[in-house]
Amino acid sequence: MLYAYRCPNNNAATCKPPTGAEWVLIDALGFDPKPDEVPAGSNPARTGWYQDRIRAGLPVSFKVPKNLQNGDYLFRHEVSC
Repeated sequence: MLYAYRCPNNNAATCKPPTGAEWVLIDALGFDPKPDEVPAGSNPARTGWYQDRIRAGLPVSFKVPKNLQNGDYLFRHEVSC
């Protein structure tokens, strides 16, 4: 899952979200349509979930929506393993 927080001061370098800040879910991945790209023998076994790609050290890409309001953002990934 990919979350975004819009920095109110439009400066990501100094942006520090307060406790309880609103992070917006902008993308999420679950089942991998290309499970064969996970190397055979990797730990854990290839089940077709993106978590397997991450555990195998393979890249996972997310797309930032084009309609996201202009400004500086912090992004946060969450992975359930």
